[in-house]
Amino acid sequence: MNRRAFLKLAALVGAMPAIARAQAKTYRIGIMLATSRSIPATARAVDSLVRGLRDLGYIEGKNIAFEWREAEGRVERTPALVADLVAHKVDLIWTGGDAQAIEAMKATRTIPVVFVGISDPVGLGLARSLAMPGKNLTGLASFTQAIIAKQLELLREVFPRIRRIAVINSPGDPINPSQLVGMRAASAALKMEHRLYDLNAEEQLDGIFRAIAREQPEGMQVFITAVSWFLQKRIVEFAAKQRLPSVYGNIAYVEAGGLMAYSFSYEDLYRRGAIYVDKILRGAKPGDLPIEQPTKLDLAVNLKAARALGVKIPQPVISRADRVIG
Repeated sequence: MNRRAFLKLAALVGAMPAIARAQAKTYRIGIMLATSRSIPATARAVDSLVRGLRDLGYIEGKNIAFEWREAEGRVERTPALVADLVAHKVDLIWTGGDAQAIEAMKATRTIPVVFVGISDPVGLGLARSLAMPGKNLTGLASFTQAIIAKQLELLREVFPRIRRIAVINSPGDPINPSQLVGMRAASAALKMEHRLYDLNAEEQLDGIFRAIAREQPEGMQVFITAVSWFLQKRIVEFAAKQRLPSVYGNIAYVEAGGLMAYSFSYEDLYRRGAIYVDKILRGAKPGDLPIEQPTKLDLAVNLKAARALGVKIPQPVISRADRVIG
């Protein structure tokens, strides 16, 4: 090769983006889900991640491969599933819940971890600060306390006379404490009485339904937890059968027939999370990447469910809604 041809080739290679130069490398990403891709909302969120990565040049089967692990709403399954990903020596672990991120932190100090929707990264010990996480984990947090409080405000706006509410929570899920703080503060400010019903496994659900039916509360709030997300269809069907005005933590519940939901957009968080994956695979250290907050919050209402309850959703609520069904 003559000198001119060599310099031309060197210049061309130097101009190639980093991801193109690394085509020979297939990155293995471990995806640790709190629920399952069988849940439509989870599938959509995961698809947002995959599309986000594709937009950044990562094509499954070409330069990226996914190792899927799904806890199916059972927090107790998480340690073994995360350990399995570590044993497979993946290049990066992606987690979609508090419990999953905590177990990833316990399982490895070397494999980079990207988390999304974490209630309190600093309080849970996942990061030293939001601006400088300082460990092998980073990603996107959530406004969990504020979101839970806003849900009760929404319930009161639509049903001004509601005073007594049933709250389905999950003490076994690390995301639960921050939601309790938000709920208790809001219920005190709104002069609501609340009763907690602990849901940590599907086997408890029938007993919870019987207890709520017996107590006859005037409304219900369902916390954002892995197990409630996985059992959303049964919970929504129970609320409809009991004619119980309810508010939920994800649009998926409204799509399943629930009345109202308010939360951060999981699809948006997963899409933005792809940027963290890209930066880390290009050489950035997770501990140097600031943890971001949600920028998109979703309000959804189901007019068909409202008609079944014999209530009319106020127009200001409908006008604010990102999704109106029925």
